Amino acid sequence: KYGRLGQGDDKTIVPTLTLIKGRLPPIGFISSGPSTTILLTTDKRELWGFGKGIGYLPKQILQSEQTITHCVCGENSIIIVVNGFQIQERRFNRDGFTTEWISVYQLSDDNDKIQHIDIGSSVNGFITEQGHIYLWGSTVPYGKISNEENFRNISINNPIQKDLINNNNDRPIKISCSRGQFHAHILLLTEQGCIYSMGSNYKAKLAVGGIHSSALSTDGRVFTWSCGSDGRLGHAKAQGHRYLYKEHESRSIDLLNNQQVLSISTSYYHMAAIVVQ
Repeated sequence: KYGRLGQGDDKTIVPTLTLIKGRLPPIGFISSGPSTTILLTTDKRELWGFGKGIGYLPKQILQSEQTITHCVCGENSIIIVVNGFQIQERRFNRDGFTTEWISVYQLSDDNDKIQHIDIGSSVNGFITEQGHIYLWGSTVPYGKISNEENFRNISINNPIQKDLINNNNDRPIKISCSRGQFHAHILLLTEQGCIYSMGSNYKAKLAVGGIHSSALSTDGRVFTWSCGSDGRLGHAKAQGHRYLYKEHESRSIDLLNNQQVLSISTSYYHMAAIVVQ
């Protein structure tokens, strides 16, 4: 659908990993939304894309005289960070782009730069090199710890700052925002390897997937926890449980314990891992 696989049409079913069609410059980074993919060139000056709002084949959607330091793709928008401090957005629908590139936020501190940025389904965030955390979206966690969910709608033009408290000089370096439309939550990774979470604890999920979570350890093990319905967690114990199964504590995936895992990505119903062969 929407040509999200880059195969030149919206009909082809691809059961195995297949190169996307068309000619591309050298690509250094990719980001996929639900129906759209964007690709950043190695020189960080060109942005290409395909899928919903762009087309069935990859094409250039931006050529910049400035450095594109980050890019992320959401349901109906693309966000880039220019020169490490300015966030620009371009929105689209199924028929094409609905806006040009618009500057939506810029860091006020000239001595700070954006280190990592992520877009979820209803909450988004970025971390700066000085360790500041900024959030925006329709369901940003707000208030104190409670048995009830408390969210605010925060504009990207004025993101809310949510820095770690008493972090013992342990600086956050990566942020991940949930892909589920409801019960938004956020995960932070620090330099010392600690994981912090905030937001909805629906199904004991606090970390980042849709209603389940995963983490990759420095020794290459993959840990998952929370909702195990439909085989989300990758644990044999969860087989046969389609509904209401959950694990409150993280556990490594047995089938991956003897693999060298390089990277993982968690979505709403599934997750994927890249391993060394």
